[in-house]
Amino acid sequence: MTEQALLELACSNCGAPVQYESGEVVLACAYCGTVFMLEGERRSTLPASDCFLLPLRVGQDEVRQSAQQWMATGFFKPADLDRRAKIELIQAYVLPVWAIQAQGRVDWTGTVLTTSDESHRHRDNKVSSRFQRDFYWPVLARLLGGEVFGTDALKPGGLAVRPDWGGFVLGGKLGQLESEGVDLLTDGKQVQVGELGLASFDVRGLGEMKVLHGQMDRKQAEQQARRELVKLLEKEAREDAGRAGARLLNSDVELDIARTDLVYLPVWQLVYRYGRKAYRMLFEPRRAEVVAGEHPVGVWDKVLVLAGLYAAGAGVLALLAHFAAIDELWYLVAGAGAIGLVHAVVTAMGHGKDG
Repeated sequence: MTEQALLELACSNCGAPVQYESGEVVLACAYCGTVFMLEGERRSTLPASDCFLLPLRVGQDEVRQSAQQWMATGFFKPADLDRRAKIELIQAYVLPVWAIQAQGRVDWTGTVLTTSDESHRHRDNKVSSRFQRDFYWPVLARLLGGEVFGTDALKPGGLAVRPDWGGFVLGGKLGQLESEGVDLLTDGKQVQVGELGLASFDVRGLGEMKVLHGQMDRKQAEQQARRELVKLLEKEAREDAGRAGARLLNSDVELDIARTDLVYLPVWQLVYRYGRKAYRMLFEPRRAEVVAGEHPVGVWDKVLVLAGLYAAGAGVLALLAHFAAIDELWYLVAGAGAIGLVHAVVTAMGHGKDG
């Protein structure tokens, strides 16, 4: 956040200055905790009954331990990462999340192929079914990027593991893993809103945690939730039809939004240094599990990648030498193998100095 980008207005409750960036529309006063939304020149205060805080259940010690375990496991990481990494910063942030309570109903129709025993003819029988789902659906009120690393991994499809190959371009996207998403509110359970253990939003209990403003208002959040939930229900309709042995013809989705709350979600961000580079990790608030993390790639992992590429090339030459009966190609096979091994070690060691 740069000084030039900062704007300021007075809190409508206590008069304290509230600083924010252009594009931020859901603001929380750091002094009294009043939450209000900006709509052009207008601003409206959100009722306290609509603002909640998900309790932070883990501290820095649990985050540090989880980080060490993450560094010691997985692919393409230096063998000494958990021992040589120096943790430079552990900071708690509080992210605004719109929590939409909704109910979805789906009616679908399909056809099941049956065979008559007498005529042995095939015919399509029409089938139909209905199901209902209740949701307490989270929509992050902050756009991707910005001050907190890895928030895209809170949703399915974001990058959960991000290897740093440095200048070793042959690494490409090797080692990247997509997130399956994080259940921010219900811990994977179908529960009522009152059973979530949410506390009233009160900045006095946040200590050194930094509260971030939101960039998405209630209306935008409900529109995004509607798109995401309709897509999810359509997918479940296809799966439901598949379990019934039917070919889906159409599905009719209805979605009703009952209420929308603003839930402040605490997360931990950790910054560590390995060699001359800094890397970041993001942790969820219940069990300090890693949501997203960056890591350097080990020297010998680069050796293996290069050696594998040269081995594949040598294998192609060997097949040509064998089937085409060209004896001279065997010299190329041996030469490619030797050059590849030397090149792999020298190149990888060179990149290893950057680590």
